[in-house]
Amino acid sequence: MINTVLILGSAVDAVRARTFDRTQFQAIVVINNAWRIRKD
Repeated sequence: MINTVLILGSAVDAVRARTFDRTQFQAIVVINNAWRIRKD
């Protein structure tokens, strides 16, 4: 099985990740202020 990890940074387009289906990712890794993008 392949694990899929969503990695978010501070890029302008990172806010698009708010609409991503969480079930598609086994983990979410954030750097800088990207922790503000998603509540999960």
